[in-house]
Amino acid sequence: ERTSKATGEISVSIQTLQQEANDIQMNSEKITNLAMSSSQDVEAFEATLDTFNANANHVSGMAHTIENVNIIVLTKIDHILCKSQIYAGLLNGKGLQIAEEKNCRFSRWYDGEGKKHFGNYESFKALRDPHSIIVDNADKCLSFVRKSDMCLENSSVIKSSLKTMEHASEKLFMLLDQVIHESTNLHYDDE
Repeated sequence: ERTSKATGEISVSIQTLQQEANDIQMNSEKITNLAMSSSQDVEAFEATLDTFNANANHVSGMAHTIENVNIIVLTKIDHILCKSQIYAGLLNGKGLQIAEEKNCRFSRWYDGEGKKHFGNYESFKALRDPHSIIVDNADKCLSFVRKSDMCLENSSVIKSSLKTMEHASEKLFMLLDQVIHESTNLHYDDE
């Protein structure tokens, strides 16, 4: 009877151990499933972060491009206003004084904000030459107005100087467009 009782107790103990082993295995499977699910969630979250990062970089590049375009457009407008003042001075006979080349608004932009944003680009560096031509020819034209209305007798020189100034102005605008192109291409090449 003792053997039978001991066998029964051992049988109950074995069944309990088996049940606990089954419970451990089920819990282990649940943990494994949870870990796999968590791993998939982490991978999905990582992919979402990668997409967000790529989109943020793209938006940053676009903002950089828009900023550069705005700076160049404002520079072009400023140049157009300056030319308008030159022509107005010729037409109304007042012969306004053109600032020395290094003190005009374009030169201050070129040496300041322009250099900060675009100083490393070849097309930016080339802007100085057409600008000098514009200032020299504008000053030449206006000097005739300042000297007791000598416009008529120097009309061929004025006409030639204005033509040279306009060609240099076209070159200046072309170079400003190239600055935008260079800054946009180099920015997107960095990504």
